[in-house]
Amino acid sequence: MSVESTSETIKKLEVQIERLDKEVFNLTSKCELLENLLLKVLEEQTISTDTLTDINYIVLKKDLDAEERSEIPFFLAKLQKEHKFEGKVPSLDEVHSELLNILGVDEHEKSNYPIQISRQLIETQTKTGVFPVGRNILEKS
Repeated sequence: MSVESTSETIKKLEVQIERLDKEVFNLTSKCELLENLLLKVLEEQTISTDTLTDINYIVLKKDLDAEERSEIPFFLAKLQKEHKFEGKVPSLDEVHSELLNILGVDEHEKSNYPIQISRQLIETQTKTGVFPVGRNILEKS
């Protein structure tokens, strides 16, 4: 491959990268607008308290990125593993406290995040069959 050919290929790739960067920026911007609009709609409407304590709403409200969101299922898997191999069953309060840490909730904000968030998350995961220890946690509380 000649120097001229390599240079031309690099220029074409740079144009493609620039186009993709613009597209990602546009999509990110639209997602942010939709998130803000959705939060506004949810907060201004008379809706079920279940919606306001749904983990997806909380994650959206806290503006967690994908890596931070992935900590929630890892946390649940850790609890399940500890139960399976060590017989540990944490209290609902312990689960809630750790969940709030994962969500990045400051100490002074914790009163805005009721234990119902954790209860609802555990109930949902238990119903799907992927979190059997959830029953034990809820029975313990």
